Amino acid sequence: MPPYTRPPITIEPLLRDDDGQPYGSGWPDPTPEETYSRISHPERFAPLHVVADALLAHLVATYDVTVDDDPPLDGFDGNPFEAVRAARLVPVTSDAAPLTIAWTPFPGIRLRAGATATLGQPVCGCDACDDDVERLLDDLEDSVLAIAAGGLSETVRDRWLTTSLTLPDELHVTGRRTHVGSRSGSTRLSTPDADRVRAALAGAPRGWTPWPVRA
Repeated sequence: MPPYTRPPITIEPLLRDDDGQPYGSGWPDPTPEETYSRISHPERFAPLHVVADALLAHLVATYDVTVDDDPPLDGFDGNPFEAVRAARLVPVTSDAAPLTIAWTPFPGIRLRAGATATLGQPVCGCDACDDDVERLLDDLEDSVLAIAAGGLSETVRDRWLTTSLTLPDELHVTGRRTHVGSRSGSTRLSTPDADRVRAALAGAPRGWTPWPVRA
């Protein structure tokens, strides 16, 4: 299987207006209150779109999937939102998790995988969050490649939905070190929502499996 390679990206350091420190370097404690309602230089997140383009091309070239370039986004992550572009990838095997990638005008990226899993980069983007763009790119690559590797798990027990994403030891990423580990969370569902999620997961009774590689 060919490795994924991040496209060449230059991230110019931008200085915060008030203290001269670059974004992503962290705030002294306590974080200035005014930074929670301020978004400066959102254009610094533009590399997320470039990396998402590269990830999409890699997935289509590597795995046996169908691609919908105009998927519905109503209700994506529970709320409709604007996207400048979106693509839904559905593996040919029914027990492999589908994945939707949406490019938002912020600029940012939102992911929907499996039955319910949602991820976003950046999560917020305000100055208080002080996101390190390099780390956001790492997280985006790790998340997408882990989903394709079968690392997504969704289970419903007694109306509790547990979602986890496990990053395999080897994600086939060229040029950088991956962040091996896992992320998980639980949500209490209503009875109708729990039934709906169980129905969506019925096609993968043993959990989501790795995507089939293209011949």
